[in-house]
Amino acid sequence: MFSDMIHALRQNQLPEEPPLKARLRAAIVKKMAILRQPYLFWPQDTKINPPARHLLWAAVLLQDKENFELAGDILVTEILESAAARHLSDPVAHRPQLISEQLDELISIVSDGKLKTQLLEQISFLHQVTHH
Repeated sequence: MFSDMIHALRQNQLPEEPPLKARLRAAIVKKMAILRQPYLFWPQDTKINPPARHLLWAAVLLQDKENFELAGDILVTEILESAAARHLSDPVAHRPQLISEQLDELISIVSDGKLKTQLLEQISFLHQVTHH
């Protein structure tokens, strides 16, 4: 669902905003519907069940504070439902760390120093807003 975004970033370019905004909106609707189902029924197809990290990345690129928060919540929920959460004593307390790990992955996709700096500034702004 976000392959164009990832491809653009790998080419050290920002994806076009209008299509990305529309994809993010659609992806959040899909993801919210999937989260209502038992984990065993979650589809593995990323076009149907987009990874929470991609929602988070799109929100960063769009500087969308509201959807950044929502994507962070979705990420934690996704992890809580998975086997990966079994080793976490309090996954919600680990929310900032879980988000940071996904944002580090976003930065690692980009090789251009200027674009990395721009993304880091956008991330810093969103983290400031969400973690007073």
